[in-house]
Amino acid sequence: MEIQDIISYFAKEIAKHIPTQDVKQPEEVMTIKDMEQFLQVSRSKAYELIKIEGFPAYKVGSEFRMLKSELVKWMKTQKEV
Repeated sequence: MEIQDIISYFAKEIAKHIPTQDVKQPEEVMTIKDMEQFLQVSRSKAYELIKIEGFPAYKVGSEFRMLKSELVKWMKTQKEV
């Protein structure tokens, strides 16, 4: 057995016992246009939604932004009408 094989074996064994950290991906930020496509709604409907109390939209300058994860969470809380 070669020294590289021994080192490789021990490196793999040690790696099994090192806890891995979950690397969080940055949140996806959506524009109005992104939201329109994601929800499959018109531009006017997108702006109607933004006016609803509790809708997860943020005004950045003169434009709106939404975090996709918050939009999905909001959608799950809506009741069918």
